[in-house]
Amino acid sequence: MTQSLLDEFKPVFSEIHRIVLNCGALYEKTESRSYLSSSLSELSKLFECASIISLKREVVMGLCRIDDDSKNKWSFHEIKKHVNNSGFNQKFVSHTNVQVSAYRKKINIVKTKHRNSYIAHSSQQSYLNQYPSKMELSEELLECVLLAIEVGDFFAAECLEYTWGDVQNDNFIDLRKYLTDIKL
Repeated sequence: MTQSLLDEFKPVFSEIHRIVLNCGALYEKTESRSYLSSSLSELSKLFECASIISLKREVVMGLCRIDDDSKNKWSFHEIKKHVNNSGFNQKFVSHTNVQVSAYRKKINIVKTKHRNSYIAHSSQQSYLNQYPSKMELSEELLECVLLAIEVGDFFAAECLEYTWGDVQNDNFIDLRKYLTDIKL
């Protein structure tokens, strides 16, 4: 993809960055188990649990947003449509279709399990058990985030950086490495 296309679809890549950031925060919060700390008040524990649930929902919704195939939405599908209609070579068009289809297939599991059953909708079953029993980052969710990074890299034709902190003074976290090093 050319620099102008990267610029044109910048909101998609910004969304991936938010997903990566929220996923890292979710993992860090749940691994530290700070919400179980005896030094916290019950109210603070409640707020910690609420923030973890919100982070997980934001990761799921971000993954769904970049899969949105509605017209004029910032998503992988909009990039695919642009690639299919802009005279790119057939090999790139074919790989684009494969990448977006693979992402759609992977995200549909998460979309059904999380978004459709308790985040965006409230089925009778989810009403009885409103939140998933585990607040932790699941393997399937992490796999979707890593696939979103991979698809973003494909469209950018480079490994994109996902960092947080002061990059200029070499005081930052490489979130890509952080997430790929997670063993669930």
